[in-house]
Amino acid sequence: AIDMAVSSAILSATGSAAAAGGAAGFSATLATYPLETLRSRMACSKAETGLALLQATVRKEGYGAFYRGLGPSLVAIVPYAAVSLFAFDALNKVYSSFEEKTTRRSSSPWATFAFGAIAGSLATTATFPIELCRKQDCTVQVATSPFLPFSNSLDLGRA
Repeated sequence: AIDMAVSSAILSATGSAAAAGGAAGFSATLATYPLETLRSRMACSKAETGLALLQATVRKEGYGAFYRGLGPSLVAIVPYAAVSLFAFDALNKVYSSFEEKTTRRSSSPWATFAFGAIAGSLATTATFPIELCRKQDCTVQVATSPFLPFSNSLDLGRA
């Protein structure tokens, strides 16, 4: 059993890790979303180059097109990053509290790998329903874009 002082220290530290993870996920998504939108459109576009697609998108839809669908992505990434960092930090702190009796100062590489795998699995499982809704919404938006070769989701499915 974990001592109460250790468990309260773990919870307070992991709470800040969750908040930091959510904030980091939010800012990273905000900064990279236009590139992700361009990459997704390039996969389905008949445009010759990325620059041609960029110019066509700005001309036909404006700069706001690169942020269309940002809300659902932020709703998905904030809890994912928060759960992931919370779980990783909690596992690391619990492991460290048991390892204090030894001379080792940090987790072994294999323990760190296992904590990352577990944290990623927990975060993916916890946020899967949000991600599923986001992907379905994104597919419809890409399929109905005015300069792509698809007119609806069924055309996208046949491609």
